[in-house]
Amino acid sequence: MGFAVGTGFALVENLYYLRLAPDAGMGTWIVRGFGTAIMHGGATAIFAVLALAMLERAKGAKALVLLPGFALAVVLHSGYNQPVARAESRNARHAAGAAAAVST
Repeated sequence: MGFAVGTGFALVENLYYLRLAPDAGMGTWIVRGFGTAIMHGGATAIFAVLALAMLERAKGAKALVLLPGFALAVVLHSGYNQPVARAESRNARHAAGAAAAVST
């Protein structure tokens, strides 16, 4: 169930990004489609498994037992986003440098 929820979220997220970047190439959408579906599905499944294990282990527990699974899912998602953010930042710096060189 967790994997299905994550891949469904990835589908909605990709449709949103399609509206933001309609001119992106087919390669972008293939990578986003498979990459984000697996990453979101995996992160959500890990959260679901850890949450269920923690809730079963700690009878009468509060929502705080969900924190380890949530933290791991956040770390995995962040790890997936870091290379993308660095590439976008590098491209923005190159574009700014090129614009500065042309304007001088």
